[in-house]
Amino acid sequence: MPDVAFKILAIAFVAGFTSLGLILVLQPSLYFRWFPNPFMADTPWNRIQMRELGLVLCLFVLMILSGLLQAALKSDFAEGFHNNIVLALWITFVMVWVGGLLSWILWRFSAIRASVSNYFTNEKLESPAWERRASLAFCSVLLIIIGAALFLAAMGFHV
Repeated sequence: MPDVAFKILAIAFVAGFTSLGLILVLQPSLYFRWFPNPFMADTPWNRIQMRELGLVLCLFVLMILSGLLQAALKSDFAEGFHNNIVLALWITFVMVWVGGLLSWILWRFSAIRASVSNYFTNEKLESPAWERRASLAFCSVLLIIIGAALFLAAMGFHV
């Protein structure tokens, strides 16, 4: 009985993180409507940060699933794909963290803030077209990472 309960909890955990990651990548404003946070308003900048978090969550879930696939298949391809996804997760996590820290530091300078505000006006950032482009960009990055991991695993390149 404990094995069945563990499997049910594991499936619920993976499904929950998958759905949260996809919601954050595709429509972070939906997440802000479901879970309002007084300290984090639904702004374009916060939606970009939530998309970054969604990208990391999707790669995390993919790492778990590829690890399970590797254990079940015990093939070089599955092991290579899992290792490449782990590497991609680390690189993405570090890039998101460093990018967030760098943008936070740069935002302290009024010249940078003024030039960004002039280029990205509120009307431009709040438009549905900009949201679609941001969602498409982050989905494309996720698919490129997965495709590169599959291609490199098929070619035999992995850590």
